[in-house]
Order: sequence, then C-alpha cells, then structure tokens
Amino acid sequence: MILVNFLSPEYRQKIFIKKLAQTTMVVILIFSMVLLGINFVLKNIVSTKETQKSQIISDIETINVEIKRLEEENSKIPNLANKIKVLDDILNQKKYGFSEVLFRLVQNVPSGIWLDTLSYDGKTMILKGFANKSRGLSAERNMLSFEQNLRETASYIDVAPEYAKVVEKDGNEIKEFKITITLADQ
Repeated sequence: MILVNFLSPEYRQKIFIKKLAQTTMVVILIFSMVLLGINFVLKNIVSTKETQKSQIISDIETINVEIKRLEEENSKIPNLANKIKVLDDILNQKKYGFSEVLFRLVQNVPSGIWLDTLSYDGKTMILKGFANKSRGLSAERNMLSFEQNLRETASYIDVAPEYAKVVEKDGNEIKEFKITITLADQ
C-alpha cells in the first residue's frame, strides 16, 4: 500500500509543532505535579522535624531545671557519708557506736584529766592526754583514778597504760599519758 500525503510541508510543520507543544505541555504539567508533590512531602518532613526539635528543646529545658533543683538539694546535704556512718553505727550496733563510746568515756574521766587525742577503730580505743592536780589530788592520783574507772567499766576488756611522763606545759609540770583500751564484743 502506498501512502500519499497531500499536506503541504508548512502545514505538516504546524501540525508537528502543535503536537510537540501539546507533548511539551503534558511533560511540563507532569513535571510540575511531581515537583509540587516533592515540595509537599519535604514541607511535611521539615514541619515534623521542627516539631521534634521544639519538643527536644523543651525537654532539655525541663531537664536543666530539674538538674539545678537536684544540685540545690544536694548542696543542702553536707557530709552525708559521715551522717550515714553514724546512723549505721547507731542502728546496727555491730560494734559500739562512736557516740556510745564517747558517752562511756565521759563518765570515767575525773576532773584534772583532759584528753588530747582519741583514736577509735571499732575494737580498740587509744587515748592520749594530760593529768594535773585538782581538788587536792595530785596528777598521779588523778591518773590512777582514771585508770581504775576505766578498768571497772564492763565494756572494756583490757586497759593498758603505755606511758606516763612528766612534761612542762604553759610553765606547769603535768603528766602526759597514753592508754590503749580494748572494747568487749557485744
């Protein structure tokens, strides 16, 4: 079969340009719709991220306020470890609590005796101090009275004087002593 085209070349060119223009318009329309769809999706993603960002910033501010409050509370609790240890000693009473040791010691110290150093490790107590004359008793008599009081205390197993020597303090001769006490188990 033979096709014969009776259209003039100028008219064929117009038809070609018209079809090309229509195809170009369809392609541009499709491309525009795709761009609008991508734009819509990107705006939605950006909006979601901005919402998440504002929520995170709000959470950070809330956490910072809570941190400041906790730091203030923490600063109100000085020496918490020491308080816990004292309370643990009192509540558990595994060994003599330090407050009980001090209470028993105070009951045994006569006038004329003063303690300079006290070391306590839960089982033994080391006392260093001075004896002076008081109430008509000599320094030696005050030391003997102190040792006797310690020996008569039921919670002390052993009272061992380590030394007693004469020293000069503020122009007066006084006795310096060191005593080691072993405490009984409860």
